[in-house]
Amino acid sequence: GMHPLMVSILAILICAVSIQIGLSYPVKIDSFIWMVILSVYTLVAAGVPVWIILQPRDFTNSFLLYGGVAAMLVATLMYGLSGGTIEAPAINIAFGNAHLGYVWPVLFITIACGAISGFHALVAGGTTSKQLAREKPDAKTIGYGGMVLEAVLALGVMIAVGVGLQFDRYTALVFPTDPAVKSNPILAFALGMGGLINKGLGLPLPYGIVFGILMVEGFVVTTLDTAVRLNRYLLEELWRMLFARVPNVLATYWFNSFLCVVLMFLLAYYNAFKQLWQLFGSANQLLAALTLITVSLWLAQRGKRFLFAFLPGIFMLVTTIAALVLVLFKDYLPKGNIALSVSDIVLLGLACGVIVLCSRFFAGLRSKTAR
Repeated sequence: GMHPLMVSILAILICAVSIQIGLSYPVKIDSFIWMVILSVYTLVAAGVPVWIILQPRDFTNSFLLYGGVAAMLVATLMYGLSGGTIEAPAINIAFGNAHLGYVWPVLFITIACGAISGFHALVAGGTTSKQLAREKPDAKTIGYGGMVLEAVLALGVMIAVGVGLQFDRYTALVFPTDPAVKSNPILAFALGMGGLINKGLGLPLPYGIVFGILMVEGFVVTTLDTAVRLNRYLLEELWRMLFARVPNVLATYWFNSFLCVVLMFLLAYYNAFKQLWQLFGSANQLLAALTLITVSLWLAQRGKRFLFAFLPGIFMLVTTIAALVLVLFKDYLPKGNIALSVSDIVLLGLACGVIVLCSRFFAGLRSKTAR
């Protein structure tokens, strides 16, 4: 095969040329056509082996994402050394409480992946672990290092919005007072990214804004095909649990990929994702709690130290339950939002299920130890 350096240079060139072509020859496509195009792409990407599409696409895309994080960090450093200030207020608890909720527990479900991510645990168990050349040295570097970078990214986004965008402009975009105006946090980040790079590195504002939008697009596309592939894995596991002998059609990865893509398309077509997205942070943190507790049980079963994973897992479980209860009674039920209320209650039921299973396991482990 090619040398990694040559492959990296080729990937950067492909990325740069593609962006330039898009800027030089912009194409406007109807949103429905985009849904169809992305659905077909996702169906193929989720069904074929990872080395055919996911690996080369992720590899090419990674340079854009790493470049964006590096640009934010360098621009922040240069802006700070030049004596720059942050536009946003240092402490604004009352504003946050009014628009989002109390710092605890809402902070964690708002930052989501930048704090702790159960979705990344699915990625690690579903695709990442199968691509490691060596488990012992690589798993810790990639798994732990990836989450540290996720936290750095979250910090960089907050700095970009705080430095590159005036606070009143930010609030107008993210928390509009006019009911007819939709919240647009993606635009707020893109404008903040452009402002930060302009102030820190001196690049023209439009370049930084486009770079910010491309970063968001890069993360979205990466999440899109990976999430559908993971959903396919989960469906395959579900069929094995439900059937003693799985029907042939349910065992094929094309059928499961197609089912996932159809569900994705319907959510997008009917805009249902905008409703369910509000629960993403809670579902993500609940999955993180389940992951930490599962690791704790695995360690405890083998007689190893487990409190370093168990205590954070319990904290995240309590935090997620508190957040779900808070938004249920403060927001969803008063507004009569049946879909979100039912989804919230389902997540609370799953959280209770985690508690019951955990209690049973430790009770059984204690009885075995007593014998």
